[in-house]
Amino acid sequence: MTAVELEPRFLDAGMKRITESVHKLAAKAVKTGTMTEAEAKDHAELTLLRITPSLDRGALGECVLAHLTTHQPSLNTPASLQRRAPHLPL
Repeated sequence: MTAVELEPRFLDAGMKRITESVHKLAAKAVKTGTMTEAEAKDHAELTLLRITPSLDRGALGECVLAHLTTHQPSLNTPASLQRRAPHLPL
């Protein structure tokens, strides 16, 4: 995944929010017993490694652009994500 912003301050702020959210979800998985701390840490790191921040729109190349909103929760199910991006592990 490529995250593109036109200004460094927006890119930094966006990546900070994403990082905080990923770590919050990992902590929740540990709290509920879904993952061990080590598993949650590894999963969070792998998730963040999939994101390439860039200030260059050219970094999008021939990407398929998608805009997911909370109004379409069915697009965010694991099965739906796997259909749209079968090359990415869930």
